[in-house]
Amino acid sequence: MAKRELPKIDIPKEIKNADVLFVSHSGGKDSQALLAAMIRLGFKDKIVLIHSDLGYLMEWEPMEEWIKKNSFGLKLHIIHPPETFFDVVRRTEFMPSANYPICTDNLKLKPIEAFIHDYMERHKLKVGVNVTGIRGVESDRRAKKPVFGISDFYKVRDYSHQMIYDWNPIKHYLVEDVLAEIEAVGQKIHKVYSFGYSRLSCTFCVNSQVGEHTMSVRMKPETARAMAEVERDVNKTIRTQTIKGKKVRSYTDERYDIHPTAKNKDISNISHETIAWDKIDDGTYEIDMGEHIIKVIPENGKFTLAIFFFKDRKKYEIMATEILDTLEQALKFGEKTGLRILEKNIGHLITQEHAKIEMKRKQREKLEKEAREMGITVEELEALKKKNKKKKSCSDEDEDGECDV
Repeated sequence: MAKRELPKIDIPKEIKNADVLFVSHSGGKDSQALLAAMIRLGFKDKIVLIHSDLGYLMEWEPMEEWIKKNSFGLKLHIIHPPETFFDVVRRTEFMPSANYPICTDNLKLKPIEAFIHDYMERHKLKVGVNVTGIRGVESDRRAKKPVFGISDFYKVRDYSHQMIYDWNPIKHYLVEDVLAEIEAVGQKIHKVYSFGYSRLSCTFCVNSQVGEHTMSVRMKPETARAMAEVERDVNKTIRTQTIKGKKVRSYTDERYDIHPTAKNKDISNISHETIAWDKIDDGTYEIDMGEHIIKVIPENGKFTLAIFFFKDRKKYEIMATEILDTLEQALKFGEKTGLRILEKNIGHLITQEHAKIEMKRKQREKLEKEAREMGITVEELEALKKKNKKKKSCSDEDEDGECDV
């Protein structure tokens, strides 16, 4: 059988003259084909390869090694968003959908935008390109996106010295073109596709089919429980069903008979005999893992799980009850392997906590700079912003046309 001819990709002159190409890689087949195409077109020396890590529950596995294996020797930059999917849903009280993918906005676009601005600032680069592997046949929303144009990442006010473009070079690819591009460089697609999945994205992607969610319940039960729990918390569901011509919510715990993990859960099955806890005089249990200590605090037969992280003599306490699901899964592999799995997941949460702290610091610096430029104090600027926000939220239907702020 003759090999499929690889599609032609038009290269705008702005791309040829750019200082840097930021290529996003999820680990999926479209990302693989995108990177292979960029290498084929001779852009290797300009590429900065980036991956936004969605975390233990939403990634099929830690994708770093897989992407590095297929990176053509390029350095991989890992971005850790300050929030998880479940954080975003609880904060917004909104469940993402294909038409309103707030998960993509908060877990990929915003963290990647921040990385791009920071990277260009540090390396004194003027023209950058945000390169993604979206394909038009995947959805109407993606079909409407232009192949090339000025990016929303271009910020006239804060980063007027940085010009940033968006480029979607494989938008015209069919799935056969994607596979041909990957095959041409001797690579294979991720094993998850062999299970029948059409995409390698979140384990419970809002764009996945019902059958794919059903497989995910079996393959990632801890994620299914977390999804069931967040659905009940916000009274929104990732799926709907049509009953008598009307769309109604379809709760994950009802569809698959899942019992969400209680926030305060009995710890009788996580005993000193099962895992090497140290019982402390105050009645708590600890595991010393070097740089951080996991502490379980029983109270009336229930528990609170906390992580104490020591570094540069700083102490952070991260409440992380969702770790218990991971712990129970980890124990199935035995104590040694279980602790390694647990530590990896905790490490991700710690990284997220640091990212939140760093984001707050940058926001504060930005606020201080803006206040200095206006000749007012930070407190005065915050009060002004709060007042303007209230004005903006006022209804346009007020009879006198004014807002009471």
